[in-house]
Amino acid sequence: MLVLIGNIECRLLGEGSKSEGLYTILVGQESEYILYRKGLLPFNDPFFEPYDRACVRVEGEQDPISGYVEVQTIAYFENTNG
Repeated sequence: MLVLIGNIECRLLGEGSKSEGLYTILVGQESEYILYRKGLLPFNDPFFEPYDRACVRVEGEQDPISGYVEVQTIAYFENTNG
């Protein structure tokens, strides 16, 4: 199980392609991860919209081919490190 903490950003990616859409990106201190939910495409998922620009803690599994993270749990996270 992968545990990540970072800020959510909803970004338009893939402009002009079949995969154009609003992707949910978790921006960590060292890396960025595209998030998705099992059985759904990794873009245009309204589930993530309330988390846009929020600091969150995500638990999930990283797909070895795409590198995307399948979210199993997500929760707001209060950063107490300043």
